[in-house]
Amino acid sequence: MEYATAALSIIKFIFDMSVADLGKPQWVGGTGEYAISREISEAEACARAETRAKLNALRTIGGERISSDTLMQCSEKDCPVSQLTWSAFDGLIRGVREKKVTVSNNICYIMLQAYVDGGKGKSDPSFDLRVEMGRAYGHHDPMQLGIETTQGMHVNVFNWNPYTSKDKQVTKIFPNQYDPENWIRSDVQVPSHGGYSIRVSHPDTPGEAVEYLHILATRHPVRFLNSYALEDFHARVLEIPKRDRRYIRQPYRIIK
Repeated sequence: MEYATAALSIIKFIFDMSVADLGKPQWVGGTGEYAISREISEAEACARAETRAKLNALRTIGGERISSDTLMQCSEKDCPVSQLTWSAFDGLIRGVREKKVTVSNNICYIMLQAYVDGGKGKSDPSFDLRVEMGRAYGHHDPMQLGIETTQGMHVNVFNWNPYTSKDKQVTKIFPNQYDPENWIRSDVQVPSHGGYSIRVSHPDTPGEAVEYLHILATRHPVRFLNSYALEDFHARVLEIPKRDRRYIRQPYRIIK
């Protein structure tokens, strides 16, 4: 058997949602607060307050892209997505200025200006897809994806493992060397044949883990690297005009 160096390993068998058009990036105000407690230090509370302030700026200008399904498996205490909330929106914070920190009555308050990039143009509602997959897996369980598209499109599937090295958290799992054709016209399964499988691996973290699939469909073929840092990947997505892409995220639990 052959394993790829990814959170979702590819094994070869021996037998063979739309938001407003934001236009150019712009500065947007955001506020956030978080309580200091015995378990949460002032530094940690202020870091979480800043995350909330950035989230508030994204909500104000871009509209929320994260779904309740994405959040239902996470808590602010134990889910890595809470540290990168900007990744859940169709926008990216490229800079922060005029940050003001105030601590009063054991609460950290943050006010800031965030430079929000919302991407190019408006999305095309007729350019859409749906992905069906399991929501919970054991270590080394196989993963099967059902992909349905409204029209022909190039579909790329990436795994986000937030528990690994930050420069390689996003790994492409489809297309791959065993399943290279990603032009999809209707309904397909991935893997598309029995010559390989996609297996889930539990990351090096205690207890259950939460990882994400990022499914990116494009109208035109786009060459992607095999791995990215999450922020670099998100920036790459924003380079593609909204009418020429559909980008969704699906969470899943890995049970130890």
